[in-house]
Amino acid sequence: MVAAPIARRAIAWVCFAAVLGVAPWCFPSDAALTLMTQMGTAAILALSFNLLLGTTGLLSFCHATYAGVGAYAAVWCMNRIGLQGWPVSMALVPLAGAFAGGIAGATLGFVTTRRAGMTFAMITLGVAELVWVMAAMLPEWFGGERGIPTDRTLGAA
Repeated sequence: MVAAPIARRAIAWVCFAAVLGVAPWCFPSDAALTLMTQMGTAAILALSFNLLLGTTGLLSFCHATYAGVGAYAAVWCMNRIGLQGWPVSMALVPLAGAFAGGIAGATLGFVTTRRAGMTFAMITLGVAELVWVMAAMLPEWFGGERGIPTDRTLGAA
């Protein structure tokens, strides 16, 4: 009796994954690919927030900071590979972003996870503001308020 609902749920998820896997070939334009990438990123961030608040009960104002640090690192590496001709595969760019986000998460998480409740929320808010100000203070690295310009859809496939 219990196996039937689990099997139906698994089939539904497999079908959903198949639709997501085929979507880039159904909508191959640059705008559609960019939109799907942003939707996927937003979904992952929503899942991380659900994990943090829903499972642990910790209200974090800083959880997207780690994703932002990883994104900046990935774009920075992508620009260096593309513009300066670094002899590195573009397939490693997401790994560079994940590594940078993980290092930022481990470093800042070491500080923020010492407390819980309202104190945790305020510490994470302070860390998020600290990273935002640091990005504005180091324009040669982060691009200032305008960010780092890049277009991942240009160039060879």
